Amino acid sequence: MTARSDDAIVTVDALTIAARADGAVLVDDVSLALRRGGVTGIVGESGSGKTLTCRSLLGVLPDAVEIRSGRIVVDGREVTGLGERQWSGIRGTVVSAVFQDPGSYLNPSVTIGRQLVEVLRVKRRYRRRAAHREAALLLGLVRLRDPEAVLRAYPHELSGGMLQRVLLAIAVALEPRVLIADEATTALDVTVQAEILDLLIDLQERIGLTLLVVSHDLAVIAQICDEVVVLKDGRVVEAGPTRQVIHHPRHPYTRLLVAEHERYGLDRFTAEERAHVA
Repeated sequence: MTARSDDAIVTVDALTIAARADGAVLVDDVSLALRRGGVTGIVGESGSGKTLTCRSLLGVLPDAVEIRSGRIVVDGREVTGLGERQWSGIRGTVVSAVFQDPGSYLNPSVTIGRQLVEVLRVKRRYRRRAAHREAALLLGLVRLRDPEAVLRAYPHELSGGMLQRVLLAIAVALEPRVLIADEATTALDVTVQAEILDLLIDLQERIGLTLLVVSHDLAVIAQICDEVVVLKDGRVVEAGPTRQVIHHPRHPYTRLLVAEHERYGLDRFTAEERAHVA
């Protein structure tokens, strides 16, 4: 695990996820802990089990798979066997998420304003005018210029980076304690990616979020994560403080990841201490 259990807001203990059809194990005995207020990364290639692990923390696993064994505790509550009705009271308010391809999570025929206002009215029971004001404030929080113009816009009128900021605004609208960013910068160009990563850290520090950042890109993890879990073929092969794992990798797969990323300037990210990292 990457944090002491008494300091963790999320604990995953020996989680195993398998396909219903043939019993194939997709996530195998994974354990991790998210330190309250910390930034933890999960890194691994496609098929490593990182997204299934994250979706289990949201109660949104695909119907084709099931939790075979293990235990998940979120903010002191065991959630492993909860049904959808119980999860609906946790998702968004305790644990929230943003994913790759933000446009696919928005209704293309409805303005950004209507979609964000609806979340606030239904979940926080705001009146329409108050919800509109709060929506504009949220868009400002995620550094969108001219929030009123964005509220009037349809998803197709916004760039990928702007859409991801909108998704972040929706994700933090209900003041969750934990935010999962699952490949949230993958489809963005390098400049916008850096802006979104900086925004994630800003949100984490300003509103006290615990962040779980999921990526196939070790450079992304190196930039913002205090601790990292390395997944391969559904199993944890290495975990610990990010700088220690990157500078002194023990597992051959971790060493391979580091070697592959060094040519993209990984050392530049790991050689400099972030101001907020002790």
